[in-house]
Amino acid sequence: MRRIIAVMLVGIMAFATPAFAFDFSIPFFGKNSEEKPVSVFVNGEKIETDQPAFLDTEASRTFVPLRFVSEALGGKVDWKPTTQTATVERNGVNIAMKIGSDKPEVNGDIKTLDAPARLTNNRTMVPLRFVSEVLGAKVVWKGEEQAVYITVEKDSSGGGNSEPSEPTEPTETKDTYNLGGFTVPKEPVIDEIEGPNPQTETEISLILHIAKPLDEQLAEARGILKSKFGDDANKIINHLSAKKERFDDVPIKYFGINDQVIEAGSPAGDILINITVWEPGVGQELLELQEEGWLN
Repeated sequence: MRRIIAVMLVGIMAFATPAFAFDFSIPFFGKNSEEKPVSVFVNGEKIETDQPAFLDTEASRTFVPLRFVSEALGGKVDWKPTTQTATVERNGVNIAMKIGSDKPEVNGDIKTLDAPARLTNNRTMVPLRFVSEVLGAKVVWKGEEQAVYITVEKDSSGGGNSEPSEPTEPTETKDTYNLGGFTVPKEPVIDEIEGPNPQTETEISLILHIAKPLDEQLAEARGILKSKFGDDANKIINHLSAKKERFDDVPIKYFGINDQVIEAGSPAGDILINITVWEPGVGQELLELQEEGWLN
């Protein structure tokens, strides 16, 4: 009798296991969440899409069609059906997002999302803030309006292969001053700004703290860097925009603009985001090592 019961149990388990595995092999989204419609504005103009944007209340993230991201932000989109991976490229920034995965790649670096890309009515829906900010746009959420406002800086390069920007002359106003060749606010929101330091051979160092509003600090850092490097500063801020929380990993990266090297990053666990601009000619060996793959 015991043998018969054992055989019956084995049979039940054999039939139950595939169903159990099947339930967990397909990603389900929003089972305990509510999807609320969201209005999206780009540079003050409301944008209409065939698949409306929505707020996933469980993930606290606004999702938009990927095609919308491409068209509104000036990016180029591609879809690889075999791997269910969508890619967006704008001004040298490349994002690859796989349906159901919370590990997108930005210029080859793996990032972590609070909510993965998903398919809705045959449209690839992606987290708006992550994609927009990585591509260089500023995002503001207004809960009382259930609306997202995106500010996009227009560029005339048409892609990421533009020539290096000509250095610009720093300007001074009643609210700004010249520090090491950069135009800096007299009352900055950035946590710490240090000017030229002959001992470290640096022109300027910016330290952002994640406990303070990062959107405002990154916007201010962008303005400071653009005051000398022009639009080439965008690629530095785009790299740093993936940092939302302490354990987000934004690896140290070196950028070459004209004859200067800029170090920027914030590894996982750091509460600070560091930007260091070396004096002309300093740090070139680090840039070369990075290009050869030794620092990746």
